[in-house]
Amino acid sequence: MLNRLFHPPATTALLAVAVATLPGCARSRAEVLRDRSATVERKLVSERDRVLANPTAADHESKMSHLQTMRVGLSMINVSIAAVPLMLADEAQREVGYSVLDEALGTIDWNIPIYISSPSTAQRDYPTLFSPLTGLDFAGIRRGDKPQGIR
Repeated sequence: MLNRLFHPPATTALLAVAVATLPGCARSRAEVLRDRSATVERKLVSERDRVLANPTAADHESKMSHLQTMRVGLSMINVSIAAVPLMLADEAQREVGYSVLDEALGTIDWNIPIYISSPSTAQRDYPTLFSPLTGLDFAGIRRGDKPQGIR
């Protein structure tokens, strides 16, 4: 009987059941956003490296400026993610804040290749309640302002 219990398929099944029933395995919204931010940052770095590989290109400076603008927005998102639990006491307000930040990350991800591929293509706007220069509009969220531009 003991041999059957420690047989690899039985061990795997027991381990799967044990892991599935562990409390605390769910990730917070902030953790998910931080991971998504890291993914977007890797894309920005990759595009930056690609642009830097051809410094003599006629549009080199404008591409670097575009990527730098996206990086500033990403920095404000990261600051805002950390500030949400400190600045928004109500759980419903936190959800709004995290939703706006999620959409802002999507905006950066969408806009990274826009200038790189075609400068005439219109960039996607950030959602309301977020500015790449000032971050999340905590006061607006506390007032009950509703975000616009959430897809």
